[in-house]
Amino acid sequence: MPSDKTRLQFLVSQAKKLGLHKTDISYAQDFLDQGEHFLCFDQVVTQLYELGISIDQSFYLSVEALARKWKLNDEEYAFLKENILSGS
Repeated sequence: MPSDKTRLQFLVSQAKKLGLHKTDISYAQDFLDQGEHFLCFDQVVTQLYELGISIDQSFYLSVEALARKWKLNDEEYAFLKENILSGS
């Protein structure tokens, strides 16, 4: 089972591939390096949503799995569903 840090590193790297701005990636990576896992998660999820960057179902499921593991409320991440490309 991958660690939370490993899962978050995957999300950050995927967000970079999806086109999240360098500044946002840098903030997320800094949070991750400092052990601020929720802040890293929130940075990636919120900025992808705010910037309207399209994601696929697989990326969303990775976000959802981590959120459920941490017992987060849906309000913390479910809004990102709106960014899922249709047909993915």
